[in-house]
Amino acid sequence: MIGANNFDDDLDDFESTPYFDDDKSMVRASTAPARPLTDIEEFRRSREFFLLEQSVILSAQLIQRSNRKYDLDSQEGQGMCKKYLKILEKLQEVSREIAFMVFLI
Repeated sequence: MIGANNFDDDLDDFESTPYFDDDKSMVRASTAPARPLTDIEEFRRSREFFLLEQSVILSAQLIQRSNRKYDLDSQEGQGMCKKYLKILEKLQEVSREIAFMVFLI
C-alpha cells in the first residue's frame, strides 16, 4: 500500500500546479500576417491566366491529321475544336475588358 500513497501524493501535486491558471497557456499561437501577393501570383489567380491555361490544354488535345489540318470529320474532333474556340472567344472578351479598363486609367 506504500505505492498507493505515493500515487495519491503525485496526483495532489499535479492538481495543485498552476499550469491551467496561467494566461499564456490559453493563448493560441498566432501566425505571421500574409504577405502581399506578387504580380505573378496575382496573375496566376486571375481569369486571364485560367483562360490561357485552358486554351493551351485544349490546343494540345486537338486532333491533327497528317496533312497538318485539324480533324473536323469526327464528332470528337468537332467537339474539341468547339471547346477550343469557345475558350478563345472568352479570352478575347477578357482581353477587351482589360484594354478598356487600361484605356480609362
